[in-house]
Amino acid sequence: MRKTKDAAPERGGLLNAVGRWGATKREPVPTRGHRESTQQPSRKGRKQLAFWQDALVVKELKALAVEQGMTQQALMSEAINLVFKKYGKPPIASA
Repeated sequence: MRKTKDAAPERGGLLNAVGRWGATKREPVPTRGHRESTQQPSRKGRKQLAFWQDALVVKELKALAVEQGMTQQALMSEAINLVFKKYGKPPIASA
């Protein structure tokens, strides 16, 4: 259905509100290193370590943590320390 000329909306409503593309200078988006910290105090000085495993491995890890009454974080810290020990490194991972 075509609009007739007299039914056309006023021009520039949205464009005037937003501005033409590129006509306004946008604020730079802060990068990870420059934003204000909203980090939990318990994560200060720590880095996230993420890796991919099969779904069954993740399921077993979660179940083992529950069985042992510990968090997945604590269980993985224990595992990392066992790897360090195996290769002659000091156990420095903490939950």
